[in-house]
Amino acid sequence: MKSHTLPFAFEKTILNKISTRTTSTDLSFVGSVFLGKGSHNKRKEYLFELIKAGFKDFYLSGSCDVFDEIISKKMASLIKNVGLIGVWDAYQLKKVSKGSLFGLDMYNIFANSKIVLNTHIDLVGNNAGNIRLFEATGVGSCLLTDYKENITDYFKVDEEIVVYRSKSELIDKVNFLLKNEKIMQEIAIAGQRRTLENYNYNNRSKRLLEIINKYI
Repeated sequence: MKSHTLPFAFEKTILNKISTRTTSTDLSFVGSVFLGKGSHNKRKEYLFELIKAGFKDFYLSGSCDVFDEIISKKMASLIKNVGLIGVWDAYQLKKVSKGSLFGLDMYNIFANSKIVLNTHIDLVGNNAGNIRLFEATGVGSCLLTDYKENITDYFKVDEEIVVYRSKSELIDKVNFLLKNEKIMQEIAIAGQRRTLENYNYNNRSKRLLEIINKYI
């Protein structure tokens, strides 16, 4: 079928509804972690690497939601011993998750984070384009996202966003940005400017009308 790409965007009026930006959190991640083929397996690995490095401002939903708060360590050990590694990983993430967030609560976390982590779902392969690219930059945080071949279609790397290609590079980039706050702030400001000017829903709506008008 004939198809057209209409990427996500950021709704600028959200800035009038969230708290003043304070950057009280070094790094945060808000999102789903579904485990299984084509899902968030790389995301899980990146989160575990950050946990080892001491970062734990994660608000997770998805596979870790299957665990009730009353699950015991003994039961979790049994899960691990019988070889259900994916379930064990979900339990480990459940322990560090601060709960799931959506809407303005999510945007407030982003607005108060120096760095917002983004990782794409596995099934997209080497293509960037999830909504987090625009949510994080839209509120003025420094976006740290996994490298994809088309990421430069949206942002200038190291000028408007920062990218990583591996777990070790992720940790290196986080440490670099936190030690060089002036550079981090300049990237965040440039990223927000790009999103507010180019990736807002007013522009997206005009593009949608252009597409529709081709067929009527």
